This record gives sequence, C-alpha cells and structure tokens, in this order.
Amino acid sequence: MIVTAALTPLIPLYAVARGASPTMVGFIAASAAVLPLALGVWTGVAADVLGSRRMSIAGSLILAASTALMAAAPTIGLLMVGTAIGGLANNVLILGNQTAVARGSRSEDRDQNFGFFTFAVSIGQLVGPVVGGFLADASSIETALFAFAGLALVPGVLALGLEPPAPQGAAADPAASVLRPNNAYRAAWSLVGRPELRFVLWIAFVIIFAWSIKSSFYPLYLKSVGISNARIGLIFAFLGAGSMIVRPLVGAIAGRYGSRQVLLGAVVLASLAIGITPFLMEFFPLALAAGVTGMAWGFTQPLTMSLMAGSVAPHERGLALSLRMTSNRLAEVISPIVFGGLVAWSGLRSSFFLSAAALGVGIWVISRGTAASAPGATVREQSGTEGPRPAYPEIAAPRAPSSPAPSDRG
Repeated sequence: MIVTAALTPLIPLYAVARGASPTMVGFIAASAAVLPLALGVWTGVAADVLGSRRMSIAGSLILAASTALMAAAPTIGLLMVGTAIGGLANNVLILGNQTAVARGSRSEDRDQNFGFFTFAVSIGQLVGPVVGGFLADASSIETALFAFAGLALVPGVLALGLEPPAPQGAAADPAASVLRPNNAYRAAWSLVGRPELRFVLWIAFVIIFAWSIKSSFYPLYLKSVGISNARIGLIFAFLGAGSMIVRPLVGAIAGRYGSRQVLLGAVVLASLAIGITPFLMEFFPLALAAGVTGMAWGFTQPLTMSLMAGSVAPHERGLALSLRMTSNRLAEVISPIVFGGLVAWSGLRSSFFLSAAALGVGIWVISRGTAASAPGATVREQSGTEGPRPAYPEIAAPRAPSSPAPSDRG
C-alpha cells in the first residue's frame, strides 16, 4: 500500500506534466481498473484455490514491473498500459490477503480483524504519499516511480514467510476445475443472486464511484490552487491518517451500533467532507477535510469486506470478496471517464459535487437496505444450521488430512 498510495497522486500529475488533457487523465485513471474488472472473478477463485502466499508473490512481481514501466514509458499510451497492469497487481495482492483475513476469522471477530487489516493498509496510505511527494519535489516524479518499483518487490519477499502452499498433489484435486471460465462465472453468478450480497455490491459500487476522484482530479484540483507536490502528498497522508485512527475501533463501534448504521453514518460524513472540499483553497482546511474524509473511508472499507465475508460459506469467501472488488473496479472504470467529461465541460470543482451526489445515492440505498443488518450467512454460522448451496461445490467438502487446505491464513 505504500507503493500504491504513492502512485495515486503521482500518476495524474505525471500525465499532466507530459501533456495529457483532463479527459485523458480520466482514461488513465480508469485503466487501473480494467484488468481487475475483466479478471476479478478468476482472481477470487485463485485466492481460494492457490492461497495467499502464491498470490502475494505474483502480485509483488507484477507491481514492480508495472511501476518501472510507468516510470520509463515514453508515451501516454504506455503510461496507461503500466497503470492497467499495476491495477491488476494491486488487486492480486489485496484480494489474496483479504481472503486470508476472512478465513482466519470467526463471525464474532470478523469486523475487528478486518478493522486491523485495513489499519495496516492505512499505514501504507499514510506513508506512501508523503514519501512520494517529497521524492518528486527533491528529484522528479520519474525518479520517484523508479524508487517505488524497487520497493514493490518487498511484499513478495515478506510473503515467503507465509506457510508454504499445498503439496503438488493437492493442486490436482477437483477444486482446480473451478478456475475454468464457465465454472468461475457460474459460481459468481450464483452468489450475485443472493439479496444480502447484492446490497453490499451496490454500496461498494457507489462508494468507490464517488471516491475514484482521489486517483484522478483530486490531486489536480490541489495543484490548481497552488499546493506543491510535497504538500499534496501530505494531504493524501491526512486521508490515510484519518482511516488509520478509526480502523482499530471498527469492530467495537459496529458491535455496539450495528454495521449498517455505522456504514450509513460514514457515508453521510464522507459526502459532507467531499462536498465542502471545492470551496477550500488553503493547505490546512484542505488537510482537515481530507482527514475527515479518511475517517469516513476508514469505516466503509472494512465493513463492506466484513459484510461480504459474513454472507457466504467459508470456502466461498475468496470469490465473494472478488465480487466486491469487481464491483469496485467497475466503478473505477466508469467514474474517471464520467468525471473527465464533466471536468472538461465545467471545471475541476464540479467533480467534487458529482462525487458528493453519488454518495447521496449511497445514503439512500443504505437507509433502505435491510439485508446487511442481519446477513443470512452470519446467522447460519452462529446457529450452526446448514448454509446456502455452495457457489462451487467442487471445493465444498473439507480436504483429507493428506491434502491440507491452501496456506492462506498467514
């Protein structure tokens, strides 16, 4: 997340410095979600079958290569390609680890565990933009990108400390058949048919649609009001700090007030903070608004992850979380393109108003939804009754002792 969070403000600035128009900036930002959108279902199934160790190593190598490609890209087109590959790498890394958290959690501690997992994510979101901004000001954005390409190898090295993957013979069991396209998409479609999952997918889509402004026109607006690269990095660090402060508290607060109520309050807070941002032009008010937005974001991410994981059987959680991420990536493809057209027509400030309006839709959806407040899978886990029909029955049965489960508990 240090690498990904550093790239978020640097890539739009890098593109504009090389002559990209607002519309092209929107397309570049959208490209980061294209491959995760196309391959999201397969990625989720791979997380269930292969385990977090292999997923993390692969994601680390891809992230390093894509970041180096962005730094060396001689054209805007290659910059877009590097951004697209980097989006896939981030998807592989995050989904592999989300699955590990989900499988290592019980229903009673899942909110808390996802809160602490996203707390670690927030540390990266705090550190990355600060380091990236100062490196860009001290040398150049290109140099900063090369430095982060080297840092992107670290997750793969750390992943070697996870438990090794299942023995070679276990990979030949029927679970691997789910990786076939027809099986993967049939499994995904069966999950989408469940009302409690559709509710979370809608919420995740709306929140990410609104917040995709962060990777496109938010840094450009900050630049337009005279904020330096280093200070833009600090403002993005306030976003990460806001998230980091609240995430260890997610489990306790959601346990007291209910996940749906906390999610509703967080989206209301985010809509207010984003809506007021285009009226601010000084560093400190912008940093304060960013911190409040980060606090709201700090609740939405772990709660939507937890609601998805709690709505399915344990062996379906990688696929369920990949559906959430696919919904997120669909929003990230559509949002910058829509925002880019709006900005080209009516200026940078209009993107914040559209973002706040999208969150208003989210407030309406959450306030009307009832499924997420008592997801069926969570009730089944607590009561011990039989759960829903598996999304992919090939891996529903527990493995024999001689074929241990994939090593993704970490």
